[in-house]
Amino acid sequence: MLKRRRGDAAEEPVARRVLLADTDPDACDLWARVIERADVPVDRCTDGAVLPVLRDTQYGCLVMNCTAPGAGAAGMQLVGTIRQSEEPQIRHVAVILVMPDDRNRLYAWGSRIDGMLVTPVTAERLVAEVVDVLDRPRSQRGPHRSEQLAAARRGDPIH
Repeated sequence: MLKRRRGDAAEEPVARRVLLADTDPDACDLWARVIERADVPVDRCTDGAVLPVLRDTQYGCLVMNCTAPGAGAAGMQLVGTIRQSEEPQIRHVAVILVMPDDRNRLYAWGSRIDGMLVTPVTAERLVAEVVDVLDRPRSQRGPHRSEQLAAARRGDPIH
């Protein structure tokens, strides 16, 4: 169980801004346009720039494309770094991973992600996941993760 740290509020409003992290600028631009059509502001960055960008701007959600070879492990390591951050603005950002398959689903949810998409990702599914994560109160993130972990352990399909 995590201890509350100074500067953590029980339930602060979530910023309605998304940060997309991807090594492919064309894919990032496409996903950004899709999300922006849902009236959600989006910024883009490369995978290596995530922490400095999170430090400079408050985001409600980080979407990381982890479909490139080796990107899944790096993405989950970054989630760990985010969750262990001393800075609440970084630690509390919701994280959605886009994965090539669901082989690492149990590990991903155990790393305390807030959403997971498996390719191929439709525009509708991307927007639905982002809006769902942004609308979920921080107090409901833990119970949601527990439900997803239990579903992964049972081998339930991803919906």
